[in-house]
Amino acid sequence: MLKRQVHHESSDCYLISLAWLLHSSWNWSSTGDSLSTLGRKRGTKHRKFIFCLLLVLLKTTGVLAIKVIVPQPAIVGQNARLQCLWESENIQVYSIRWYKNGKQFYSFIMGQKAEKVDHKMGEIEVDLVESDETTVTLRDVKPNYEGIYRCEVMSEAPLFQSRISSANLTVVNQPQTPVITGFRQRYRLPDTLRVNCTTHNSRPEALISFYVNGRVIHQDSGRVMNMGVVKNKYLDTFTSSSQLTLPLSEKYIPSLTLTCRAQVKGFDFNTEKSETAEVHRPSFFPFFSKGNMESHASMALLASAIAIVQILQGLW
Repeated sequence: MLKRQVHHESSDCYLISLAWLLHSSWNWSSTGDSLSTLGRKRGTKHRKFIFCLLLVLLKTTGVLAIKVIVPQPAIVGQNARLQCLWESENIQVYSIRWYKNGKQFYSFIMGQKAEKVDHKMGEIEVDLVESDETTVTLRDVKPNYEGIYRCEVMSEAPLFQSRISSANLTVVNQPQTPVITGFRQRYRLPDTLRVNCTTHNSRPEALISFYVNGRVIHQDSGRVMNMGVVKNKYLDTFTSSSQLTLPLSEKYIPSLTLTCRAQVKGFDFNTEKSETAEVHRPSFFPFFSKGNMESHASMALLASAIAIVQILQGLW
């Protein structure tokens, strides 16, 4: 809690007010001025007196300074600690009340026997042990905890002066470890690396990046294609997927390491998955390579070669 400060300038106004009352009373009985002149003088002094009394009242009631601090951001599954820092001048605070989107969920009542109150809002779970007059702790953060949180500090009777401050709480869910599909353990030049990378349950949506042997494949390289983002309605999270298409060359011999990294958009939270494969030079007969055999033309060529070998064996 911020240090409370108490000022004593109000005593000067008390002295000024008392002196004016004594002085005006003496002038009223002893002076020979006309009533109109006295009226003008008294009107001027009366305004000064009222101003001074207002200043005294302001100094007596005090002014509350208040600030709400929330995590940036809150993480799903973890606890979130929200703070309401305040200071006062010459007044006693009666209560501190917390609201989420306008609904009260926690109160702290000051006094010899301080009282913590969980208003059982339903969608928010408060950890009363870890909460007090300046802090409220939310247990096991969920996506629906996101919203505007307001703190209201109120002084004691008879004034019940209050001040309010608010802040927006953003909730982030770290993406699950990416899943890589289409990756092989062995490649032979001139094969093409073609893989998909998918990550689930991020909030907000995740950005997917590919790294080959530690070097990033930029989104604008023409090698990376975003496969789309799907919102999971039940969990209020997102599934993101991207595809990498990369023709292999001699520089990837004897092996390559592919890394797929998923980063929460706008925040420094990420997870990644890596796979390693062997890369070989082409065989003596290129059309027998595994990569070329994937095409129908290569399969037909292979069948023709086998037939020719069988014919030659028959002639021998």
